[in-house]
Parts: sequence; C-alpha cells; structure tokens
Amino acid sequence: MNCEDIVKIYLDSLKEKFAYEATDSGCIIYTPYLDPSNDPLSVLVEKNGDNYRLSDMNQALGYLFLHG
Repeated sequence: MNCEDIVKIYLDSLKEKFAYEATDSGCIIYTPYLDPSNDPLSVLVEKNGDNYRLSDMNQALGYLFLHG
C-alpha cells in the first residue's frame, strides 16, 4: 500500500465523522477532532452576499495561547 492509498482511505473514513447544524445565517460544521475538553472542534460558516465567512470561533487561537 502506498501513501496515496493510505490518504484516500483516511479521508474516506472521515466523511462519516463530520456533522453539521443549520443556523439562521449558515451552519456549524462539527469535526471529528476534539479540543482539550473532548468537545468537537467546529467551524462556523456564514453566507455574506456572494462570499462565505469561515470561523473557528477563536478556538485555535485560544488553544495556541494556552500552549505558549
């Protein structure tokens, strides 16, 4: 098995582990990855005219700060 096969198998298995929740302005995508509290890391997606705004709701910055 080569690296390309391994990546394909990994990405195919992730499809089933993502979840989403509709909001008034878009949706929240819940990833299979967990924060230190074992809560899923999430991405907020909001439509703004012809553009989309993606936000991790400052989760990444907060955890980077905690780790120096």
